[in-house]
Amino acid sequence: MKNLPKHPNLQFLLREAKAMKSAHRSGDTSICGIVGHFDISLHGLSTQEIIDTRFSILDAQRVVARQYGFSSWTRLKKYVQRCWIGRNPADGRLRHSILSRYEELNTLVKEYKSKKGDYKSKYQRYQELSVDTDFLNRAYDHHGWPGPDVVGSDCMEALTYVASNAVYDADFQNRYTQLMGESLSAGGCCEYWYAQLRDRYLVLSNKPTIYGSSFGAYLDDDNNFKLLKYDVVDPENLNKRRAKVGLDSIEHTQRQLAKEARENQWNLHTYEQCMNEQKQLSIDGGYLRQQ
Repeated sequence: MKNLPKHPNLQFLLREAKAMKSAHRSGDTSICGIVGHFDISLHGLSTQEIIDTRFSILDAQRVVARQYGFSSWTRLKKYVQRCWIGRNPADGRLRHSILSRYEELNTLVKEYKSKKGDYKSKYQRYQELSVDTDFLNRAYDHHGWPGPDVVGSDCMEALTYVASNAVYDADFQNRYTQLMGESLSAGGCCEYWYAQLRDRYLVLSNKPTIYGSSFGAYLDDDNNFKLLKYDVVDPENLNKRRAKVGLDSIEHTQRQLAKEARENQWNLHTYEQCMNEQKQLSIDGGYLRQQ
């Protein structure tokens, strides 16, 4: 997924779409991978078939939107418009609270991962802060999911980070991902983030995922790549759903994962340790209780 700048410009995005349309019209095959994936009507077509298919400016706008994690140009446009309003955020106090919590959580994670000094107490403090979500619940009561007009576009990543790190509270995770989903049609957030966080909640709840964005992987004793794929609803249309929210095809993602596994030498022991931690989190966080 491509990341929008902190202050996105709709005219710049429109120029991207026009450039893509021009490239297609000129027969530039270098765009066929992107166009062929994010325009789901072209799935399964060859490079030449993609070039030969009519591709309008509206098609190009849709592809650009999906590259940035939005299912449609309309949703991307609404998000950008709310970002401009957010140059003067409607709730400055909430914005300050989110950014402060984000910085503190980030610092604690870095200190814990360093394994230096009293790093265990840092992790304990991180856990305490991550589940201290009263201020976000109050914000949800008032705003629903706080969009970029409420807290500023440059605060959206911090908001998502703070909310997603309350992983030991299944009820909270379920609530905020539902609110994210409800805000999508009004340009309240990026669908790419929503898709991955909703899938994570489903994995921890031992339920089939929607976007197939969660995996387990390792290298066996013969250095062969092994992949655990979680159950997914309607697998035949998985890549269409992934394309709509800015996710690469499942095949491309698995190839990238295999490369990362080899580069970092993921072994079976590490994989089993991660899986055991995930199972324990499902229990401790109350995800299995919700079945």
